[in-house]
Amino acid sequence: MADLKPNIPHFAMPFRIANVGYGISAVENEQDTLDDIAACAELSLRTPLGFNDANPDLGVTEQTFQIMDIDLDLIKWEITKDEPRVELTSEFGFDNDELIQRVILNVSGSQVTGGNDV
Repeated sequence: MADLKPNIPHFAMPFRIANVGYGISAVENEQDTLDDIAACAELSLRTPLGFNDANPDLGVTEQTFQIMDIDLDLIKWEITKDEPRVELTSEFGFDNDELIQRVILNVSGSQVTGGNDV
């Protein structure tokens, strides 16, 4: 079954071009679906705080080389600040090497009108 063009499209994240059922185009999500909310949250997570000159408050604080544990509450707060429709739950732990922390953020939305679970 061919994909239908969204009524109110937002670019999917990560941005990509594909044969989306009605021709070669940028992949889009329907606005206010869980896919759209998850894409907005991913954009916030992938953007270093201050990187976007037009919106320097977008993104999350870099924590890669800090000595202490990852501040998961800060990450969740910064994503929620950028995307207020998102509800995040998280899992935190260490890989086999105790120097590598693994964080999994699960996305759901409080104002979702449709879409797929992510």
